[in-house]
Order: sequence, then structure tokens, then C-alpha cells
Amino acid sequence: MSTTVSIHLSATLDAELRKAGKNPPHPKGAFRGFHQLLATHALKPAPLFPSHDASAEFIWHVECPNHQAAEVVDMLLATPGVEAAYAKPAEGLPGPP
Repeated sequence: MSTTVSIHLSATLDAELRKAGKNPPHPKGAFRGFHQLLATHALKPAPLFPSHDASAEFIWHVECPNHQAAEVVDMLLATPGVEAAYAKPAEGLPGPP
């Protein structure tokens, strides 16, 4: 099973990823840690909405194994260019308390 991790990027990192398209740039520059994190965990970032909808800019997501989601979120939050990150809650109704 996998978990969707949502990521809110800085305007600069968002522009870099959109410019690169499906081929993220090689790890270099200010956002090297972000690119290394993606490569280490085989994560492929995708914009939440591929168009340049101003209300959705800077929001991306990755899919990762359930058991890695918390670790990936923690590493993303410590990475320059990442302003927020969280694992999407599982769908469905909550169970009894």
C-alpha cells in the first residue's frame, strides 16, 4: 500500500520543477537536498494540478510506501524549498474510538 504525501514548495523550487517537466534536474544548487531525497526514496513529484492554476501553485505530491510516509514527511520538512508537507489521511470513515 502507498500513501500520498502532499508538499507545499517555495515559489523558486516550484518553478524549477515545472521548468524541468518530467525530467527533474540533477542534484545541484540550492535545492540539492530536495532532489537527493527524491532520488534516495525513488519518489516522483507531480503537481497537484498540472496546469498553472494560481490557487494550486506550489502544491505537489509524491506516493511512497505506507511504512515510509512519516520518515519522508520529516525529511521533507527539514529540506530547503519545502514549506510544508503532510501525509494524506487514509480514506474512509474512522473506526470506533
